[in-house]
Amino acid sequence: MGGLDARYMISRLDMADHVLSLTTIGTPHRGSSFADWGIRSLGWGLRPIFRMMHICPDAFYDLTTERCQQFNDTVPDAPSVRYFSVAGKCDPKVIGPFYKLPWTIVYGREGANDGVVSVNSARYGEHCDIWEADHMNLVNWPSRTGLKHDFSQNYLKLAEQINAS
Repeated sequence: MGGLDARYMISRLDMADHVLSLTTIGTPHRGSSFADWGIRSLGWGLRPIFRMMHICPDAFYDLTTERCQQFNDTVPDAPSVRYFSVAGKCDPKVIGPFYKLPWTIVYGREGANDGVVSVNSARYGEHCDIWEADHMNLVNWPSRTGLKHDFSQNYLKLAEQINAS
């Protein structure tokens, strides 16, 4: 959700004069159908589950497609800032057990995804790179999916893209 936070900061906290460009990575700009499914299927039963794991449940509710639409309606892009994005997509044959259910739900409703966020939802701005990765791989964290990519070179390309602009 860092990409949504950054967009909010730029748009609503008057930080546009301090930002040249924003590249979001695996950000659910249009929400996640997994969050929609979770709310519909488990409803308020999610709150105790998240509390047991010491996770604030509000974030999950904020990731529904409806809440993200509301967010997009109230957080316009700053004209002086250039926006780019990175989306992940993962082959179901290598998806780990943690992402199997969300990947299946998101794929059935939105198509290609990183195990949580669809490519369509992560696509934002002038250009979107699509990396073969699960949601954690995108931020260069180890994955349980069998994907063993090191995306440090991809990050360097993103930085060069900003400098070339």
